[in-house]
Amino acid sequence: MLHIETLDDMLNSHMQAFADDRDMQYVPLLIGDREVIDKAAAAVTPKVAERYNAKHRDEDGFIPYEALP
Repeated sequence: MLHIETLDDMLNSHMQAFADDRDMQYVPLLIGDREVIDKAAAAVTPKVAERYNAKHRDEDGFIPYEALP
C-alpha cells in the first residue's frame, strides 16, 4: 500500500503520537544540520529512556536504556 503525505503532516502526527505514548508504524527521519539533529535527540531521549525502562524493567536480563550500546 502506498502512503503519501506531506512532511509537515507526517512530523505533526508522529509528534502527537509520541506525546500520547502511542505506537507508530514507522519512524520519521529528521532532516537538518548536526545541531538541529542533536537538539531533537536531546529533547526526546529522556522520555524514550523512561518508557523503555518502564516497559522492560521486569524482564530477565534487563539492561537499562542508558547502558544499551
